Amino acid sequence: DFEGFTGLFVHEGTHNWYYGVIGTNEAAYPWMDEGFTSYAEEECMNVLFSRGQSNPHLGAYRAYVYLDTSGLREPLST
Repeated sequence: DFEGFTGLFVHEGTHNWYYGVIGTNEAAYPWMDEGFTSYAEEECMNVLFSRGQSNPHLGAYRAYVYLDTSGLREPLST
């Protein structure tokens, strides 16, 4: 669907922006790259599709709490 494709485009484009413009090291700090990208993606999608959410990150918070309480969480880097 159009919204899903737009989300994918925004997400991958944001990866390139952080990597190319800001110069983050995705290989050394994947958590930082993915975290900033996911944050920016949700902010953009909230505006582009007029969702009007006061906090578009609640779904990500819930997913993290679920993962954390499942006992399956592992560090991305040490």
